[in-house]
Amino acid sequence: MELELECSTRQALVIRVNGTILKFTLGTFALIIGLNCIGVLGDFKFNTEEPNMLIVQYFGSKDFNRRSNLIDRFNNKVWADNEDDTIKFAIFYFIHTYVYSGKKTTKRIPRIHFNLVESGRYMQYPWCRKAFHWLLKSNNKKMTSHGKFYRICGMHIVLQIWIYECSGKVHMKFRQKDDACIPRLLNWQTIGAKPRYNKLMSDIFNDGNRGIHCICSHFTLIMYSDNVNDEDDGQRPPPITSPDLSRKQHQNGMTL
Repeated sequence: MELELECSTRQALVIRVNGTILKFTLGTFALIIGLNCIGVLGDFKFNTEEPNMLIVQYFGSKDFNRRSNLIDRFNNKVWADNEDDTIKFAIFYFIHTYVYSGKKTTKRIPRIHFNLVESGRYMQYPWCRKAFHWLLKSNNKKMTSHGKFYRICGMHIVLQIWIYECSGKVHMKFRQKDDACIPRLLNWQTIGAKPRYNKLMSDIFNDGNRGIHCICSHFTLIMYSDNVNDEDDGQRPPPITSPDLSRKQHQNGMTL
């Protein structure tokens, strides 16, 4: 990302806009999206020896437990008149096309996701933390080999709402605020033509525009440690002091 600073980490995305440093953390993410982020991943254990009825009835084997198979079955409404499975498929589809958007359709769906939806425990699972780390992890990826594009995975709409919230004093013809509730995602809608990159960089992100401010600076989030894989350790990231204001550079010298 072109505005990203070198001090960004897996726990916080830091950008500089119009002379103001903005930090996007898990607390900001949670405040905007409203998903659950409290819980210990290790508490969600299931007996994998027992058959999962969603897999047995609609997927058959591990070879068909891929995102592409889920999307096909959702579009074909394979659940017929089964209202319970209709809801389960809707939840499943939401998780893998919205929370985990951007992943390759050939990617296998983790067994635990089937178990969470089938058991109803998906409501207690800390999707917020998983989605946040997936989003920031994808942001740290290099551009494509052609140097023109990069893929942002996860709930990238949250970054869009974050910019809307931070630029409250800036007039934008393509956004409209309708409410002031939490989650803040529900407050905004995009109207009119979608803005182009050149328009954004010359208007909203122009250094002459001083309407940017920081949100969530005092937002406190209580979490529990789980120490699973490359997830965070459950603690809030340390404050960023004396940040390196140089922006990230592509390996070939291109600015991201």
